[in-house]
Amino acid sequence: RAMWDRQGELPGPERALELRAGGAAERALGELADLGLEASPRDAIEAIEAASVPLWRGPATGRVRVTSPYRVRAGRVDHLFVASLQDGDFPRRPRPAPLLDDDRRRELGLPERADEAEEERYLFTVCLSRPRRGLHLSWRSSDDEGRALPRSAFVDQVRELFDGEVEPAEGPGQEPRPSDAMLTRRGLDRVVPRPADAPSAPVLARALAALGPAAWAPALAALELPPGVKPECEAALAEAESKLGRERVAPGPLTVAPVLEELNARRVFSPSGLETYATCAYMWFAEKELDPQGLEPEQESATIGSIMHAVLERLYRDGAGGARRPSAETLSAWRDRAWELALDEAKQRKLEAEDPEVAAQLRRSVGLALAFLEDEAEAGITLVPEPRLAEARFGLPGAEQPALELDGFAVHGMIDRVDLTPEGSPVRAALIQDYKSARDVARSPAKLREQGKLQLQLYMRAIRDLWGLELIGGVYRPLGDTGSRRAQGLLRKEMATELDGLPVRPKDMLSDEEFEDALDDAADHAAEIAARMREGVIRRDPTGGSCPTWCDYQPICRRERGGEDDEEEQARG
Repeated sequence: RAMWDRQGELPGPERALELRAGGAAERALGELADLGLEASPRDAIEAIEAASVPLWRGPATGRVRVTSPYRVRAGRVDHLFVASLQDGDFPRRPRPAPLLDDDRRRELGLPERADEAEEERYLFTVCLSRPRRGLHLSWRSSDDEGRALPRSAFVDQVRELFDGEVEPAEGPGQEPRPSDAMLTRRGLDRVVPRPADAPSAPVLARALAALGPAAWAPALAALELPPGVKPECEAALAEAESKLGRERVAPGPLTVAPVLEELNARRVFSPSGLETYATCAYMWFAEKELDPQGLEPEQESATIGSIMHAVLERLYRDGAGGARRPSAETLSAWRDRAWELALDEAKQRKLEAEDPEVAAQLRRSVGLALAFLEDEAEAGITLVPEPRLAEARFGLPGAEQPALELDGFAVHGMIDRVDLTPEGSPVRAALIQDYKSARDVARSPAKLREQGKLQLQLYMRAIRDLWGLELIGGVYRPLGDTGSRRAQGLLRKEMATELDGLPVRPKDMLSDEEFEDALDDAADHAAEIAARMREGVIRRDPTGGSCPTWCDYQPICRRERGGEDDEEEQARG
């Protein structure tokens, strides 16, 4: 009866929240009064501030809940958006060392501090496991002022689940990674409001800038603005427009005389440096010349990747089970020896093999090496690894051979592995093998120049010209693919018999004329690159027009990702 006699509207969502807040405040003050203690107004305010009020009561269908990784553990959701995946936010940066370290805390009977890195990884794993239908990871590439913001390492770890490990040295001309198709990018025009909705002068200036230089003035003139806002926006836009025309926006070429003299005096170059320049001249300048030093230690994943290479180098140099290469009979001995060497290499690098993360990465790395050994054992290849040429060095301090002399310059380097035809063969010929952690290294012989690939061809020239061995060919051995690990590179059809058992691609088998043309083309390309290096020519000119996803130097070069800047397009003519 009393319910029907009530008058007025039912409270809406905002009013209902106010009523719940009022009820919570009443209960908090009542509990304070029940204590029977003298309470000041400040005590009352603190009691009310400590109270919590649920923002929503009712069905959750079609609604968005803003929560934390700690709260999301409690249940499942249809869709989850993990926002602000920035380096330093998630995972958070480690807090300063506490006053009491773990040893001192144990002495005092205090519990040990939780491992913050492990906790952050656990929370991120929770986020990955909660959604039923859709998971969205979000990060920003820059702040509101255009300063570059590094994304969380968690993002790259998720992408590796789809892409596999991609070694930075494999970058030139890579095919798009599978995870690229999952990315949705929002440009400046999507993250600024319409000019009419801008809440402040700086935001209004950015909204006008997103329209483009030709539309700034008309859009600004059409707005009714408070006094002083229009001049402030005009000044900000004029400053931005003036910067677009400055020559310093586009880097290079170098002009400082002492720097040019030092570059011009160089005669010896490394294949990796030449390949980096072929990928992007500015990347070479930043990586090889500026040589920025990281503030953090080398990532354990990169260290463990080097362990895999070291294990294979030592195995094929020393052999195992009394054999120079693995076979069905000796595979077990090779597997055992691989694990022994991996643990030894980890110890030399001061890695704790008992650490769960290190152990997992080490197990995966050794697993890839063991899969490679199994392939070798099944293949029944007759070529024999030459211990004397394991990591064969030329042009380096203490190397057996001098640098490889080419047209006006020289090349130095170290070759992972050289296999020779067996003793007593009609011809003593060599197959150069270069281990790579990536899945796909060389698309085809015809694409090597386009990809900026030079290392393999220059190594073959070194083996032929410095060691005097006839060539069978040279191949990259991709270790990161869990499926096909076929060799990729340049091979002579005339030597097909010597390659029996080696899984190769038919398109890599070349006639002698095609093979020699490929070696000569690489030498010519290297000469062109060396000449540009000496002249100090640096441009932000990544292969294919788009920055490699693995390049870390965007905060230095400031080039827009994903496309060619107008300034460089004009420089190309």
